[in-house]
Amino acid sequence: MESESGTTTRPRRRMVVMAIAASLIVAAIVGAIFFSFGTGSGSGSDCKATGCTATIPLVNVFPGLDTSLAVAADGDTVLVVSNRSVSLDVKYSLNVYSLAQQREIARRILDLPAPAHRLAVSPQGDWAAIVLDYMANQPIHLIRVADGTRVSLIPDPISPLLRFSADGRVLFTGFTKRHAWQVPEGTPWNGAVPSAELNLDHDDDIVMATTWSGAVTATWHKKNFKLSVMRAGGPAQVIADLAGDPAFAAWRSRRVQLVISPDEATLAAVWLDDSNSRISLWRLADGTHLRTVTVSGRVGRQIAVAPGSRRFAVLRNFSVTRSELTAFDLP
Repeated sequence: MESESGTTTRPRRRMVVMAIAASLIVAAIVGAIFFSFGTGSGSGSDCKATGCTATIPLVNVFPGLDTSLAVAADGDTVLVVSNRSVSLDVKYSLNVYSLAQQREIARRILDLPAPAHRLAVSPQGDWAAIVLDYMANQPIHLIRVADGTRVSLIPDPISPLLRFSADGRVLFTGFTKRHAWQVPEGTPWNGAVPSAELNLDHDDDIVMATTWSGAVTATWHKKNFKLSVMRAGGPAQVIADLAGDPAFAAWRSRRVQLVISPDEATLAAVWLDDSNSRISLWRLADGTHLRTVTVSGRVGRQIAVAPGSRRFAVLRNFSVTRSELTAFDLP
């Protein structure tokens, strides 16, 4: 016959064991989450396989297709706007990365009333312009990168287009009607405003992208797998015919995005499947093929080419909790 103390000790021991087991499970989960945010494939082994210049894990950031990026003219500074963070008290942030140092060098917490939809950075890397979610009907935010301060609000709430001038002193916005704004004042600028830029994928047969100045239009033909470029006043020129390329066979039915660099010098085409991306780049001036890479992760329109076309960067999304910033050099 057991004593009263013996009958109470066993349940207590079971409770202690269960508590320890629960703690170990929680620790394992937390460790796995920490590992997914704090580590990545790294620039070593992954860059040996893909030929990249650098790859940097995005730490403490929930990646997603709403994340935007831009590369400054130095080819080293990359800005990423994130609409979500692991920290519950941080909703929006502007993260600054150095490709040479292969790390995040600054993080600016942004006071935004709605999610960011589009990002542009001045060639010097000192100013960032952010268009918010169209449904929010909010002005464009002009941000000083050095401290994350909003210096002005630009009243063009549904502008799908953002371009800084070469000296970073003017911001061009608009869609059917174009506008120009002085930086950082945010007041109207009275100089000549470029005419057109489009990126269309509403047709069953083609995908198009037109430069901001309207001088060049690139078209991907979905049925014959040709990429053509048409300059203002001239005929279309086929710069890539991938119909007979065996390396492209697996990508024929995949979704494609066309992206033109801010300086209108480089065209990038990105093909996506469920877990990988194929990226090809051409020089718009003469149609020269610059580079093609295939990488793991989904890229979509999360690609940016540095002014001068020396380097491009992509955000590779692997899962809800993991994304990496990866850069490649161009010849």
